[in-house]
Amino acid sequence: MKKPFIALMAVVIMLGVVAPLVIQADTASACAGFSPGYWKNHRAAWEGTGYSPTDSFLEVFRFEGDPIYFVYLPVGYEFPETLMDALKSGGGQWDALNRQAVASLLNAAVGVNGWGVAPYDEEWVKGQLLYGYRYNEWELIKDNLEAMNSL
Repeated sequence: MKKPFIALMAVVIMLGVVAPLVIQADTASACAGFSPGYWKNHRAAWEGTGYSPTDSFLEVFRFEGDPIYFVYLPVGYEFPETLMDALKSGGGQWDALNRQAVASLLNAAVGVNGWGVAPYDEEWVKGQLLYGYRYNEWELIKDNLEAMNSL
C-alpha cells in the first residue's frame, strides 16, 4: 500500500515541478538567467535594462575608492572600464566574478529571477559583488551567480 502511494506522490511532485517549466519554456520567466555570453552577443537585449554596454563598471557597481575592496586583488589588477569590457574579459578569479555579476545585474534589470525561487534585484547583485571583493570570496560569489545565470 505504501509503494503505490509513494510512486503517486513522486509523479505529482514531478508534475508540479516540471509542468510549469514546460508550459512556460518560451518565456523569460521560465529562464533562471541569461549567461554573460548571451548579454555580450545580444546588445539589443540591453535596451530594456536601463544599462548600456558602455556604462562604467566602477560607477555602476559603486566602488567608491574604499581601499578595503582592493586588499585581495593582485598587484596591478585593472578593473574593466565598461560593463561590456567585463563581459568580454577572459580571465579567471576576479574577471570571472565581474562577468557573472554583470550578467546577474542585467538579468535582475529585466526581471529574470535566479533559480526562480526568490527574486533578487540589482542592489542585491551589487552587494554580492562588493562582498566578494571585500572578503576575498570571489569564488563563492562567482559560483552562486554563475548558477543563477546558467539554469
